[in-house]
Amino acid sequence: MGQLTMSAKERRRVEVMSRVRDGHVSVAAAAGLLGVSERQAWRLKARYAAGGDGGLVHKLRGYPSNNKTAVAARSAVLKAYRLQYAGFGPTLACEYLLKDGGHAAVSHDTLGRWLREEGLFEKRASVASTGCGGRDGRASASWCRWTVPGTTGWRGAGRGVA
Repeated sequence: MGQLTMSAKERRRVEVMSRVRDGHVSVAAAAGLLGVSERQAWRLKARYAAGGDGGLVHKLRGYPSNNKTAVAARSAVLKAYRLQYAGFGPTLACEYLLKDGGHAAVSHDTLGRWLREEGLFEKRASVASTGCGGRDGRASASWCRWTVPGTTGWRGAGRGVA
């Protein structure tokens, strides 16, 4: 028999359903242990009886997502990027690809992920992660607090100007 890959949730289901099969636990109690309705527990029991441990494994394991972009479309977008838009960021490249190439609409997040996987684009460090300002603005605020009054005055007028 082959190897069966299971998640922790699925292993827990096998454990509880084997106790149901052996008669140690009722289906209602198993539903409570698994956090499912009693009707779902009966369905799980039927699947376990029919398919054994493999009956409780998610049926879509190993299949691609329904939302996955086709390999041909991905390669066409990456080829167009390499030929015409190398050096562009994902957002700008997405706009140009849609406008010029007529390629399928791909979000800039998806294009950025594809480019990083191919080694064509690297995320730059954000301003917040460098410690030079950022959202809270502490570094730049302390600089402004001490330099602005001495140079231009609080409201932009120079000091000592009448």
